[in-house]
Amino acid sequence: MIIQTLSKIIDKTLNDEVIINNYKNFLQSEADQLSLKLRIPQSDVQLYVYRFTLDYVRLVPKFLEGIDKLFKKYHVLDDWLPVLKIIVNFFITPMDLVKCKSDIHKLMLESYLAMRILEEISEFFLERTFTPLLPEKIVYLNAKMHSVIDDSVAQVLDAVVIDIVNSKFPGHKQLSTELQDFLLKLTNKEQELLPKWPKINYLGFK
Repeated sequence: MIIQTLSKIIDKTLNDEVIINNYKNFLQSEADQLSLKLRIPQSDVQLYVYRFTLDYVRLVPKFLEGIDKLFKKYHVLDDWLPVLKIIVNFFITPMDLVKCKSDIHKLMLESYLAMRILEEISEFFLERTFTPLLPEKIVYLNAKMHSVIDDSVAQVLDAVVIDIVNSKFPGHKQLSTELQDFLLKLTNKEQELLPKWPKINYLGFK
């Protein structure tokens, strides 16, 4: 249910023509800086960042739904739900960590927080089972978004992510029996247990 709430928030923002047009105008005004940061020709950078941002944001509920179904199936919800609630709460409450330039910018920052937490969780599984929970290209996507939203802003958000993962997700405390069982299953069967994630390439997502 809370993932559906998140999806509605994202859809409402991305389907608002005024918000989207404002974001396009913002990208046009920032084309010089974005071109330098991302090493993309100025003539291409506006469309690239626009598409990348929207695709990146839309990945969040897809990943959350996949993980939620997986953990529900293997009874790991007690370990997962506290983190899920924090992620969804990013999108519900006002962003007070850094100044937001627009509605899309706010959505980008919230999505970056969510995706960085998911990256850390995926790394947790990789370290213990030699199998990442999510596609390894999530690291690339987050690095690219790190550049888009600006290094100083991303560093603030990264610090929040590490605090949340250390305090809320097992790995730095006693693992539940259910999570230990799932880790063992994942070690033995590897990719067979995981959902079919969206295909990710360097130009977009399907």
